[in-house]
Amino acid sequence: MRNDVDIEHETTSGWRRRVTSTLLVLPVLAVSIDSSVLLLALPRLSTALGASGTEQLWIVDIYVFMLSGFLIPMGGIGDQIGQRKVLFIGAGIFSASSIMAAYADNVAILIAARALMGIGGSAVMSLSMAIASTIFTDYKDRATAIAIRASTMMVGGVVGPAVGGVILKWFWWGSVFLVSVPPMLLLLAFGPRLLPGSRSRNTNRTDWTSVAALLCAVLLIVYGVKATTRGEISPTSIGVTAAGAVIGVFFWRRQGRIPNPLLDPRIFRSRVLTLTLTVMVIGTFVLGGIVLFVPTYLQTVRGASPLEAGLWLIPQSIATIAATLAVSRLSRRLPLSYLLASGLSVAAAGCLAIVFLAYVQQVPFVVVGSFLVSVGMVPVASQGANHVMFLFPRSSAGIASSVVGTNNQMGSALGVAVLGSAVNAVYRVDLKLPDSLGKAPGDTARQAINEAAAIAARLQGTIGQELLAAARSAFLTGLRIAGLVSVILLTICLVITFVFLRERFPAKAKIDKS
Repeated sequence: MRNDVDIEHETTSGWRRRVTSTLLVLPVLAVSIDSSVLLLALPRLSTALGASGTEQLWIVDIYVFMLSGFLIPMGGIGDQIGQRKVLFIGAGIFSASSIMAAYADNVAILIAARALMGIGGSAVMSLSMAIASTIFTDYKDRATAIAIRASTMMVGGVVGPAVGGVILKWFWWGSVFLVSVPPMLLLLAFGPRLLPGSRSRNTNRTDWTSVAALLCAVLLIVYGVKATTRGEISPTSIGVTAAGAVIGVFFWRRQGRIPNPLLDPRIFRSRVLTLTLTVMVIGTFVLGGIVLFVPTYLQTVRGASPLEAGLWLIPQSIATIAATLAVSRLSRRLPLSYLLASGLSVAAAGCLAIVFLAYVQQVPFVVVGSFLVSVGMVPVASQGANHVMFLFPRSSAGIASSVVGTNNQMGSALGVAVLGSAVNAVYRVDLKLPDSLGKAPGDTARQAINEAAAIAARLQGTIGQELLAAARSAFLTGLRIAGLVSVILLTICLVITFVFLRERFPAKAKIDKS
């Protein structure tokens, strides 16, 4: 299985492997932080640049669109022309576009810069894991490396708002983009000497029709999901999503017909592979929803500032790092199914804590709940990713890591869209407005709890307090439903794990194409 790629520095010393691993992890942290660090800077940059509501959405969303859409194409191109080369190109694009975004003087330039950041970030996300798999060829050693990388992504998403809050306290809005530049520059400075190179013996040309079809499919589907998240369900959003699905079917059918597919359908005949990806996408679905709700609860229901909300979640980041180290050690002794089942059980307990929060309304329950969900997802994300990487041929390491990344991005986006829509739907039905509140403010308050809180802050007397109390109660009812749905989904994953994923290590022969 491993004879289809030449690897330089295969016997790299232990200290050098640790240094190169760090060199690969730091840029991943930067890309992950950049997904959420902008949220706190958005009001300030919108005022400075005069961005409209629609333009603000594009400033935030275009990064996610490009990052999700280019993951698999970047992985495939890296497998064809060199993973390290494409990684460095991506890091260079990300650094230059981050500086461009930091000093943008109009909305068009900022949106363009964010799009380029997403493209560069997709190369970093997909190929950093692929190169890590060439450094750590042993299943157990690679489990540790991928666990650290997976937790880095989770930590980056959690600490992003806190990092943004601290930076904005002292600097201008554009400074939030510059925090990602130093890790990329370190990669570009030391990567050529420290990172192992790879030369694929696969001489087939990249099928650019497949690249374009997959890119269009992912972009259209992600756009539809994001529109649903904002409650913009319309013929246009439905049509865009349907068009993405049709193009996706065309892409998949083409992969089975051409001699050099971008993504070989035969690999997915492995039941272990497809079910592992299923468990991972459900896990990120739940995690994406919880990450959405917790900051909203802390800020809108409990009245915490953005910085205070971010600080509340710092223990979660520390626990995620600790869980990563523990899981990497346990993976040397325990079967994959035990690790996945343990993580899913811990995450389910966290969802139950959030359900209980809806009754007691205490901050520790939401903090503990999100804490348990994040810790529980560590073995699911890290060991699941390692399992998938091991099942792919080594010449397809770029594609393998891209499949993992796209799977996680889609799961998270769907979690935000579906669970977010469910909470908002329950909120609108359950909200009992004060009788004296007018129709116009009442209609606005029904849109979301944030809108209700803004209206309540402008109202005089007890009517504002009544509106805020009703909005908080309705939001907690929706949160309880989302928590219960998450528990059910995680229970289904537990069943899949115990019934179908009981192999201790993956069987390479099942999908070896060499």
